[in-house]
Amino acid sequence: MNVYSDAGKGSIFRVYLPALESEMVETSVDRREEFQKGNGELILVVDDDVAVCETACAVLESSGYTVVKANDGTEAVSQFAQHANRVKAAIIDMQMPFMDGSATIRALKKMNPGIKIIAASGMTILSLGGAANLGVEAVLAKPYTAGTLLETLGKILYGS
Repeated sequence: MNVYSDAGKGSIFRVYLPALESEMVETSVDRREEFQKGNGELILVVDDDVAVCETACAVLESSGYTVVKANDGTEAVSQFAQHANRVKAAIIDMQMPFMDGSATIRALKKMNPGIKIIAASGMTILSLGGAANLGVEAVLAKPYTAGTLLETLGKILYGS
């Protein structure tokens, strides 16, 4: 469980429970083979939840992508500045401390207006409205599956 609290703004509680293995899990892993494989494209993954960030990176790397990760918006801007000419897409958590997803997206878009961005959020309704104004290509509702991540990335990179 993670707790984030800002005086006068409120608190966010995130509880993650381990999933049980079942036929459904095995099917989703098998389905991953159906998605467009990467060819070493560099993807920036930004999430303050280390477990989510590491899992997304592992899924992308096992599917042929190269990954650079950041655990908050300020680190994301720094990483992007170092790799701006190579980053093909960014997957950005919308709710992070220090610099939230919206501010991070605006900063990356100023650095490279053509960067393809997937906004990830557990608060989908709020993110959809705000994300459209930010010019993101897609919104991933958290928690998302490996298949959903790969399918969404494939759509924005290859149109598949």
